[in-house]
Amino acid sequence: MHQLLHRGSFSPAHTFHGVAKSKFIRFKRISTTYEDYAEASAVLIKVLITGAYNQSKLQKLKSLISQTCSTEPKCYNNTQEIQEIIPVVMRYDNFHAHLNKRCDQLICNNPVFKNVRVI
Repeated sequence: MHQLLHRGSFSPAHTFHGVAKSKFIRFKRISTTYEDYAEASAVLIKVLITGAYNQSKLQKLKSLISQTCSTEPKCYNNTQEIQEIIPVVMRYDNFHAHLNKRCDQLICNNPVFKNVRVI
């Protein structure tokens, strides 16, 4: 399940940091609460330690990502309850990036979606 790059491989040193950082960012983005992120990160750290990663560096990276990467949805007001989550899935290329930005604006400005989290 968790097949990640082992530190004993002959990859450049910055690659290992990038693997860990990208996983923490991904877990942060898909977690709906800090508790979810903490739980997922704990599992990730255990897996990476078995791959010879440094635990203290992983803990620091986890904290850094926790503080710097926002997971707040664009249309969500903290005083409101989220009733439903609507995923919007698009390809990532130049055209779809512009389309996605426009869709975000349309959805966020539509009162029908005021209590809905769009991801």
